[in-house]
Amino acid sequence: MWASLASNGYALDQAIILVSGEFPVPPEVEPAVRIPDAWQWQRLAAALDMLPEVPAGEHLADLEWRIRRWYHGGRPPFSWSVDRKNTAAPGARLMDVAEPWNALAEDILAVIRQGLVDGTFSGESEISLGQLSRLLGATIREVRSAIRALTDDGLITATRSDSVVVRVPTWDDVSETYMARRALGTIAVRAASRWSPAARSRVKKHLEDLEESVRQNDVVRAHHLDMDFQITLFESSGLNRIPAMMETLTKQAFMHFAVLGARYAFSPKKILEQNTAIFEAIDAADLRAATMSWHSKMEDGLNYIALNKSVLNQQRAVQQ
Repeated sequence: MWASLASNGYALDQAIILVSGEFPVPPEVEPAVRIPDAWQWQRLAAALDMLPEVPAGEHLADLEWRIRRWYHGGRPPFSWSVDRKNTAAPGARLMDVAEPWNALAEDILAVIRQGLVDGTFSGESEISLGQLSRLLGATIREVRSAIRALTDDGLITATRSDSVVVRVPTWDDVSETYMARRALGTIAVRAASRWSPAARSRVKKHLEDLEESVRQNDVVRAHHLDMDFQITLFESSGLNRIPAMMETLTKQAFMHFAVLGARYAFSPKKILEQNTAIFEAIDAADLRAATMSWHSKMEDGLNYIALNKSVLNQQRAVQQ
C-alpha cells in the first residue's frame, strides 16, 4: 500500500497519516493519530464533514458505502481514492449502485419481521420460498427476485435455492448498523439545514403526527412515524444517495430487533423529544446541536437494544 501511494505521486512526508491500533507503518512515516476503535473512526468522519474548507460529505458517504460492501463481500484487497473528474453527476441515485426496493420486497420484509415477532418464524430457521409465495400471493420467481434485493441490502443474510434463512445478528452486526446510521445521518442532518420550505413542512407534519400518537399512547404508530420522520428528513437534505442508504439501515435495525425475538417498545415520548430536538436545531441552523442530537438518538437506540439483548439472553439461560 505504501509503495502504491508513493508511486502515484503522494508524498508521505507531507501527508496526515491516521492508522488503527498498531497497524504497521514504514520507519519514515510518523502517524498523526492512532485511532483505537470503530467509534473513533465514525467521529472522525463526522468531524471531517464539518470542515468549511472542503465539502467532504458526498465522498465520505461513498467511502462508507464501499467499505460496508467490502466488509460483507469476503474482504478482497480494497483501495479507495477520489477522482474528482469522475464524480457522480448530480441526480445520480442509489439505484445506480444497488438494486432498488420494490413493493414485493417490502411485503416479504414485513411478513418475515412480523413472523419473527409473533413466533411463526425463528432466527436461523428456514423459511421456504413456497411459504412466502402462498402468504403473499406471488409466484416463486417473483419472490426469488425480491429476496435477492433483500439479500443485497443485508436484510436477509443467508439464502438457499428454495428457502431463506434469517441469521440471528451478533452484537457486532447490530453495532455496525448503528455506527453506519450515526455516520451517514450526521452528514444528512447537517445537509438538511438547506431544506426548502416544502421539505421543512413535510418533516414538520411527521413531527406533529408523532406528537398526536404520543397523546394517544399509540406505540406502534409512533414507531412507524419515527421511521417516516427520519426518511423524510434525509430526503429533505437534497443528497442523492444517503436517504436510500439510511432507509435500508433503519430497516436493518428493526429486523435485527425482530430476529432477537423482542417486541420493540421504545418510549414514544422519548422519540418525540429526540426528533423535536433534531428538528429545532436544524430549523435554527445550529448544525452542532443537530449533530449532537442525532448522535444521542443513535446511542439511545443502541443502548436500548443492548439492554433487551441482555434480558433475552438471561431468559433463555433460565429456560435451558
